[in-house]
Amino acid sequence: MLDILEKLVSFDSTSSKPNQPLIAWVAGFLESHGIPSRIIPGAEGGKASLVASMGPSGKPGVVLSGHTDVVPVAGQAWSCDPFHLTRKDGKAYGRGTCDMKGGIACALSVMASAAKAPLDAPIHLVLTHDEETGMEGIRELVPMLPGLLGAPMLAVVLEPTGLACCNAHKGFQAHEAVFHGLPAHSSQPQKGKSAIHAAARFVVALEQYAAKLAHAPLEGSQFDPPYTSFNVGKIAGGEAINIVAGECRVVFEYRIHPGDDEQAIAAAIDAMAKNCGLPAEVVRGAGGKPLLPSISGEAAKLAAMMSGNAPFVACPYATEAPYFQQSGIPTLVWGPGDLQEAHKPDEFVRLSDLEACKAGLMRLAGFLQRR
Repeated sequence: MLDILEKLVSFDSTSSKPNQPLIAWVAGFLESHGIPSRIIPGAEGGKASLVASMGPSGKPGVVLSGHTDVVPVAGQAWSCDPFHLTRKDGKAYGRGTCDMKGGIACALSVMASAAKAPLDAPIHLVLTHDEETGMEGIRELVPMLPGLLGAPMLAVVLEPTGLACCNAHKGFQAHEAVFHGLPAHSSQPQKGKSAIHAAARFVVALEQYAAKLAHAPLEGSQFDPPYTSFNVGKIAGGEAINIVAGECRVVFEYRIHPGDDEQAIAAAIDAMAKNCGLPAEVVRGAGGKPLLPSISGEAAKLAAMMSGNAPFVACPYATEAPYFQQSGIPTLVWGPGDLQEAHKPDEFVRLSDLEACKAGLMRLAGFLQRR
């Protein structure tokens, strides 16, 4: 498992770079264990997803899934090489060890072991690209999933959850509001129209709208916070201090609480932009669906066996899990590592978490052998 993780970490699969070398290595690893796989090129050159299946076709099995891209290391102060696995003090350091090559290494290790014994139900592996930038890989796969996977009993997205079973999470939507003003010399501002001023009014309106939602949390919510939340991440506009700004852009996102009216939220945002006094457009960017609780019956039994009866929790972040759910597959998020350690310099996963994850997946594989 650690040898596999070391190899995965050695590939610089930052989202802005090709991931095909990593995918090709995984395909070769699986082939060496007699496990066939299919490489599915992405819409963008150099990007690809992979789907592998072992065991009998035509029966409901289990899906193990992960994304192969990682966030950048530029500007981060690492004490070790981010693309070389460093083992120290019971931890494995390297970019992606936590998010989420550690989970993928566990899955590959278990599949290699399970290849030595016949399965009564299949194990599928799905690896994607560009999850960190907009989930392009899984979006491309959604129409193909029924034909590739059949009707699995359970899909497990191996994101870092501290090995708690996340069966619900928020969705997210990224937007950019663009305000168009009229440039003028700053000595006569009355002859211009400042896009920055309009953008500022929009940000205040957005803050007030977010506060309104925060003061009416959804009853019985499991989430922290228990409402749809907003964040303005970037503002850019103007050319110089002595020029009335002709354009300003506000980049923001919101985390959609399951059960909230997404169309009503989008309409409110459009209205806020329209009422700021200048021509404006709201450009909708990357987004992700909420994961709704769907684990019951056989799927719940499998989840309990795999996780050692870990509790079900709701998570504030978004993953690829809803896209499997969209295909009719009961889906949860469960994997090694603490998300608080992801995306940071000296990212790490605890070796004990990796061992526990592998043991849980081995229990799952053992059950599929005994069916």
